[in-house]
Amino acid sequence: SARLCHPCAMRWPSATGVTTMSLTEATFRPTAPDTTADVFIDLSPLPPSDAVRGTLCVPLRMRHAGLQTVRIRYEVVGAADAPVLVVAGGISADRHALASAAFPEPGWWQGQADSFDLQRQRLVAIDWLGSDGSLDVPIDAADQADAIAAVLEALNIDRVQAFIGSSY
Repeated sequence: SARLCHPCAMRWPSATGVTTMSLTEATFRPTAPDTTADVFIDLSPLPPSDAVRGTLCVPLRMRHAGLQTVRIRYEVVGAADAPVLVVAGGISADRHALASAAFPEPGWWQGQADSFDLQRQRLVAIDWLGSDGSLDVPIDAADQADAIAAVLEALNIDRVQAFIGSSY
């Protein structure tokens, strides 16, 4: 699982030294299923209402397709120390729910932006499994729930205040 500790980049040991990647578009990739990789991510120094995006690559036991390695793209926006809301938009929505300083383009739920106080709430959203065309298998709603749980675990979030969905 991921630990929160570095203000501006992910760093992890690699065969050629230490790999560093900007948190604006970060990828968490364990080195192998039977080993643990320390990935250092610190979301706490982000300004309120700012956002980070990342991609989590994990093995996921899917209900109708067995063990698959999946890429789960996510976005986190809002105050780092605020209660977490998981926002799900359905199969046609992606991880970008609301505009932020880091990603100013309107999100798919921009019309509801006044409903959220990003100084007091932190939103987590994912691209739905298979939306990037990388999976050609049946995907169950329980697989989506497992994907969300994997992202929350990687971000070291052990509790959410609410799960909000618009159509899924």
